[in-house]
Amino acid sequence: MRISASKLGLAARCAYWARPDVELPPEGPPSVAAELGTALHAVAEGRDYADVAQEGGFDPDALAALVAEWQEWWPGYSEGRAWQKEAPYAYDVATGRGRILPSEGHRDYSAATETEYCATVDAVSLDGVPTVLDLKTGWKNKTVAAYREQLELGALAVARTHGLDRVRIAIAHVTGSGVVVDETRGDTDLDEFDLADVEARLRALAAGVPTSEPNPGEHCLGSFCPEVAACPVTVATLQEIPAARPLALTGEIETDEDAERLLQGLPMLEAWCNDRRAAVRRRALATGGIRMSDGRVYLATINKRESIRLDVPGALEVMRVVLGEHTERALTVKTSKEAIERAVRVATSGKRGELGKLKTKVLDALRDAGAIKTTQYEDFEFRKPALPAKDGA
Repeated sequence: MRISASKLGLAARCAYWARPDVELPPEGPPSVAAELGTALHAVAEGRDYADVAQEGGFDPDALAALVAEWQEWWPGYSEGRAWQKEAPYAYDVATGRGRILPSEGHRDYSAATETEYCATVDAVSLDGVPTVLDLKTGWKNKTVAAYREQLELGALAVARTHGLDRVRIAIAHVTGSGVVVDETRGDTDLDEFDLADVEARLRALAAGVPTSEPNPGEHCLGSFCPEVAACPVTVATLQEIPAARPLALTGEIETDEDAERLLQGLPMLEAWCNDRRAAVRRRALATGGIRMSDGRVYLATINKRESIRLDVPGALEVMRVVLGEHTERALTVKTSKEAIERAVRVATSGKRGELGKLKTKVLDALRDAGAIKTTQYEDFEFRKPALPAKDGA
């Protein structure tokens, strides 16, 4: 099966790409953000930080910040319970059974059958309330609601593998300034009826995949559809550009109709451009470079960058030896609301009433000192139209 936990949300909205008769293009290289997330997962799983930091195309300083927050948070969250990390589970939509897959590496599902949907659970505990925990990185807030489909698949696979009738799903959003956990009781506790509903939806999805048709929408790019560049809808959009009413690719937008056409068409064009750019780069790698008519050669280059790690034993001492009293000028002191909350939690022993009061007191003091800066910015998003007012309202 092509559908795994990370693509389940996309499949629920459009499963055309998952049809066995649809040829998917080669996978492109992961983004820097994706590589950073994968690196954090590797360290959380137990790999050596120094080895992981040298492998990716991400900023090692960014990884160091995430790892520091993770290492500070994880012991308290996991205390008193046994956890298994990076566990590759599978749920069979044909038999209703679950199992742990034999795996040779990260996200290796080669042992899965055609009827198994796979989910690598970042951390799972069967002690107390069985819990499926998913780690997320990135600057946007990460919630259970946004990743519910993939969490539910992991929960179902765990439940069917171990004979459970209740599983809790949770998100741990790891940032450079703290870890935010979404684990709202009630909404994230799946009982036997919830699990049965998930099972029914997965089986219905599997039955419909072979005849699925394209269903374009924000999910095409938002959920990283692997077929978006070659999708029949994208091809039709490209062919439509020279038509009587083309996309307004230059100048001001005169009508909402033109704006709507751009909002619908530009993501598909962007995906097509990215796909063609990736194809060109694959050819450049395969041929040693592309010879242009003007004599230039388009080819891959290897670049290096250095980053400073003060967490290495002796690093700070060396700086103080060389810079002496000027060392502090080279250091940066920073904090965040999440870091303040961690300190307040320790200071108040986690007592809810006292925690809130002390946190407010700290923030008010910083605000009075002019140490809190408020930044306003514009963002754009789709919202559902407001409901009409009731008569007499």
